[in-house]
Amino acid sequence: MPTPTIEAAKAVRENIARAKGALRRDDLIRTLNVTADSLDMYARVKVMGALRFELEVNLDELLSDLCRHTTILPMLPPGPKGKPFVLRYTRGKEALLSDALRRIAKILEQRKAEAAEEELKRIERHKQELLQRGQALLDSGDLPRARSFLRRAADEFGKEKGMYLDLAQRFRKAKLPLEAAEMYELALENFPKESAGWSGAIDMYMELQEFEKVEQLYVRVLQQFGQHPRTLCNIANFYLQWRRKGQAVEYALRALQRDPTLEKAREILREAES
Repeated sequence: MPTPTIEAAKAVRENIARAKGALRRDDLIRTLNVTADSLDMYARVKVMGALRFELEVNLDELLSDLCRHTTILPMLPPGPKGKPFVLRYTRGKEALLSDALRRIAKILEQRKAEAAEEELKRIERHKQELLQRGQALLDSGDLPRARSFLRRAADEFGKEKGMYLDLAQRFRKAKLPLEAAEMYELALENFPKESAGWSGAIDMYMELQEFEKVEQLYVRVLQQFGQHPRTLCNIANFYLQWRRKGQAVEYALRALQRDPTLEKAREILREAES
């Protein structure tokens, strides 16, 4: 049965292997932290002979490889006679080495966080530029170029909640119902629980007199949100406008079954039956 010392040495060996694997993947922060862990672990292990030699050689190789990395090298002090500084494993100095590696890892973590923040700012600036230029072109009447900029915004940022609805409203305000409908459809496809996409798409297709598309949307609305009495009343009103009085009556009655106080449904019934 393996002794606790052998098991602990095995754990150090496995940790060194993990650090080397992280270095091959160029995951420097993980490499530094795992190497520091390995040093801390080894400092607590009492091994002799070939096993100690193996672990110390592996630690030294790992430290040497880290020092040669193009990101780490400039962070180290200069070596003697201007040569590159090399971190070497030194028995009894594990804590100092571990602390140095962790401090380098923290510097890299800070740089990574700063770079990520700057990238987010750059992306936000780019998004605002697309929206502002697209809106300016809409306002000036240059519709082809406006469409180009705003559709680029949709392609690049449409997965952000509210973006498709924002673009739909811009097109709607500019009296471009077809483009607005396209954005509303994208909104409801990507964010089906947002009712504004459904109502906006229905409004635009009604304006375009695309009644078949409106009908298809209402079928999907019922599937998504259920048979709410006001929704049934809206469908009844839609069929009345489409001059399909039989269906208008059917949906008005269904609305009243669920909410007998809906005066609008009674008005639709009276008009459809007149």
